[in-house]
Formats: sequence, C-alpha cells, structure tokens
Amino acid sequence: DASAGIESLFSLDDENSVLARMHRHNQANHEKLQEQITQLVDLVARGEARTQAEREGTAHGHTFEEAVSQKLAAWASGFADLFEDCGSTTGRIRSSKVGDHLVCLGSEHVASGRRIVFESKENKSYSAVKAKSEIEVARHNRDADVGVFVLSKRSAGGGAEPLRRDGQDIFVVWDAEDASSDAYLRAAYVLARHMVVAQQSDGVDVEVDLETIDKTILDVQKQCAKAQGIRTKGQSIQKAAETIIKDAEKLESDLARNVERLQDEMKVVREVVSARA
Repeated sequence: DASAGIESLFSLDDENSVLARMHRHNQANHEKLQEQITQLVDLVARGEARTQAEREGTAHGHTFEEAVSQKLAAWASGFADLFEDCGSTTGRIRSSKVGDHLVCLGSEHVASGRRIVFESKENKSYSAVKAKSEIEVARHNRDADVGVFVLSKRSAGGGAEPLRRDGQDIFVVWDAEDASSDAYLRAAYVLARHMVVAQQSDGVDVEVDLETIDKTILDVQKQCAKAQGIRTKGQSIQKAAETIIKDAEKLESDLARNVERLQDEMKVVREVVSARA
C-alpha cells in the first residue's frame, strides 16, 4: 500500500500528485515568462522605432545641436569665454540663421573679443564642399574669425577625417554617444582659439605657426585613435565580465528556487509516507 501510495504521488495521471503539481507550476511559470518576453520585445521594438525616427527626422538634428551646445558651453566656461546659442536668431546676412553656436574669446585671451562660430549638423547630405560653403557663410553671418563645422559621426562617410583644417575653418566629426570622441571636438575648440590670433588684423604682436597647428591635428588624430582602441578593448572585457556575473547570479537564483521547491515536495512525500506506513 505504501509503495502504491508513493507511486501515485509521482504519477502525471493523478492531478494531485507531486509531479502533476510541479508540472502545472512550471507550465504556469513558463506561460508567465513568455508573456513577459512578449511585452519586453514589444517595448524594445517601439523604442527602436522611436529612436530610428529621431535619427532620421529633424528632432534628432536638434538633439545633436543641443549635445554640441552643452559641450561647448562647459568648455567656454572653463576658458572664461562667452558662449551663445544663436541658431534661432538672424545674423549679418538678411534673414539668415546660419551659425548655430558662437564663442567670444574672454578677457584673458590675447585676442579678447574675437569670435569663433560653430555649425553643427547631423545630415548625410553634407559633402565636404557643402560643409565648406556653409561654414564660410556662418563666419560671415556671425562676424567670426574662425569657423568650426561639427558633423555627426552618424552622417559622416567612412573615409571622413575626424579632424582637419582648411584655411580659416576646422572640420570635426563627433559622436555624441561616444565620450572618446570628445577629444576631437575639444581639440577643434582649442585649435580655433589659437587660429583666431593668426586671422586677426589689428596688429597684435603674436606669431602663430599654422604648420604646427596642422601637425598637432595629426597628433590628436593618432592619439584619439589609440585611445578609442584601448577603450573598445576595455569595454569588451567589461561586457564579458558583466555577462559572466549575471549568468552566475541567475544560476544561483534558479538553483536556490529549485532546492526550495524540492524541499517542499519532499516534505509532502514524507508526510504521506508516514501517514500510510
């Protein structure tokens, strides 16, 4: 009788058996998990769709301009320069709003009062020629000595140089989501401050070697590329470590839950066996 009773406890044909109850419990958990996964997939899909829409639409362009603005404003404060977002106001050219951000060099700079204009774009239609034309207009419109054209990495071609100088203008490719690329944007800011001295015409007795500036740009490119390589390796190691830790934590959690469930079921078995003995 005891043997038959124990056998019935582990029979799926008996809805009150241990295995039947465990089967129903696992099935309920499985259905709940599937529902949660479906909700999560739907949430991720909607998030990706919204992100894609922002990337392709005007809204993301404004977001990129705001990101550039925040960086420039912080650095301007550190240099004691004056910073202004001017993309919504007209400049010297009638009805023209070209030129998104303006930096006026502070009183501590040898060229105090001189201006640097920044034009920020996240738009794949901007070729090197178009970018050059627009920053020239921006310089004239904002009465600036030096122009800096900031192109989003999302919009730049694969062969685009991350930092280069062309006459009175500097062109930089910046990734708002990659902190390692901040070095390029900051370098453009610093170089522009030095170039202002070379472009001014009021006879200040300061010499600026543009060849040295160009050499510095090349050095910055090499150093940033090396830093990005190191960061990528570090991020890969960090990601792998986080994955291992999460897997271990999940395994420990599952193991603890299964041990507890087994203990509960074995308690029931012992009680039934004791009652029928």
